[in-house]
Amino acid sequence: MLWSPSGQGTAALAAGAPLVATGALEGESAPRIAASAADLARENAVLMIALPAYGHKAVLDALAPHLGAQHRIIIS
Repeated sequence: MLWSPSGQGTAALAAGAPLVATGALEGESAPRIAASAADLARENAVLMIALPAYGHKAVLDALAPHLGAQHRIIIS
């Protein structure tokens, strides 16, 4: 499942475009798109933060109220 705070990063995927991976691993998938940080946290126990460092605070601030002991956070 993917979530974008602005929705811009996942708009095409939410509309049905495939996520295409190229390089060492190649393939296409259709990930689920979370509408909010709350949805993302509710449906996933492991969350990976994968964005430029200047975006970490905003994403973690949005996620923090929805995190519990069951969550594991990986920061890339």
